[in-house]
Amino acid sequence: EGVLTSRANPGEDRYPDALAFARFYEELIARLSDAPGVESASAIHLLPGTRSNWSFPTWPEGVVHPEGEARPSTNFRAVHPGYFETLGIPLLQGRSVQPGDREDSERVVVVNRAFAERWWPGQDPIGRTVRVFSSTATPYRVVGVVGDVRQFGLDRPPAPELYYAPRQWDWQISQSLVVRYADGDPLAHAEEVRRLVREIDPLVPVTDIAALDG
Repeated sequence: EGVLTSRANPGEDRYPDALAFARFYEELIARLSDAPGVESASAIHLLPGTRSNWSFPTWPEGVVHPEGEARPSTNFRAVHPGYFETLGIPLLQGRSVQPGDREDSERVVVVNRAFAERWWPGQDPIGRTVRVFSSTATPYRVVGVVGDVRQFGLDRPPAPELYYAPRQWDWQISQSLVVRYADGDPLAHAEEVRRLVREIDPLVPVTDIAALDG
């Protein structure tokens, strides 16, 4: 409740790399955070309830996978700092994604409870590593565990998920904004969001404006 969502897509033609994308969203989130009535703001590339999904083959540290069986995949999410706090997703252990998680720092990942309980039941997941795509890919160290989100509907169980900082992936990932307003009337602030985007770049379209609880 009280959260406005919208999609701002910078476009790969004028934002040629992942760093340019990340900087655009960082500036926009900073401006949104300073706007009157905003309690917090952040972004994620796939909102809860989104029908589409990113899921990649996963190699959790210490897990032996049977020969001949398909490698299990895990939902992938790119989130900016403040995402869990804005949506009220509890931090259960460790820390969340932070501004210091950048292209020149240690690669880290936050996992949800379902991921930790599936692959490391009864064990401490903090400090363990996860690789995606292959067993020789860059390892990402688990720094936090957050509560589960029912990504695909309230009637379906939560799936294991991995949350990464956008600057730590060399991809141009479009993001959905999430902005929490103190007055509980997020749709009343839609034009303010459009205005702040135009101030940064008038050619960036703003679409899919909605209240998250709608």
